[in-house]
Amino acid sequence: MAASPVSLLLFSTAYRYYSEVTMVKVAVMLADGVEESEAIVVIDLLRRSSDIFSVTTFSIMGHKEIHSSHGITFMADELFDEDMISGYDMIFLPGGGVGTKNLNAFMPLRAMLQQFANDGKTLAAICAAPFVLYSAGVLDGKQFTCYPGFEDKIDNGGSFRPDLPVVQDGEIFTSRGMGTAIDLGLALTMHFGGTTAAWKMYDQIVYMNTDYRNRID
Repeated sequence: MAASPVSLLLFSTAYRYYSEVTMVKVAVMLADGVEESEAIVVIDLLRRSSDIFSVTTFSIMGHKEIHSSHGITFMADELFDEDMISGYDMIFLPGGGVGTKNLNAFMPLRAMLQQFANDGKTLAAICAAPFVLYSAGVLDGKQFTCYPGFEDKIDNGGSFRPDLPVVQDGEIFTSRGMGTAIDLGLALTMHFGGTTAAWKMYDQIVYMNTDYRNRID
């Protein structure tokens, strides 16, 4: 017997509601001077796992047009909005020297990072951007990694791990730089989607890093 239009409508509505409820909402913070590859690679990997993540980019610059550290211009999805972002599950901070300075100087973001940490939500930062987490006081006592040299600026009482491309300490993820952006995207995929989702992404992008394969195993 064919399903009635009403039952199909109810199923469709329930499926959309379930998807929206269980989706991990990720807010990516963008500023002029951002290291574009660190931003785009992680965004790309998370959006490929569209059954797990819903990703929105936010500009802190007061305009959506973002000028990257290497002269590439692209558009953020939204302007920074505290009320909107407070409903998200995770904040991701890409690096870049000037981009990190701009993120660090934006006090509304600092307050939002503190709120997320207090609520037990996920924070991720790469390259120089772990310094922004440190400035917000959410990296205190945590293991972390970052771009070489920036560890000297992060006196957090924790443990610097230069031997790892990605460090997870609780709900805080840090990563070293452009060359470890794939590792960060996969680590976040595994954290929220499990090993199967990480393996699926590993194979889909033809990632040939055997060290990462061993870490999944």
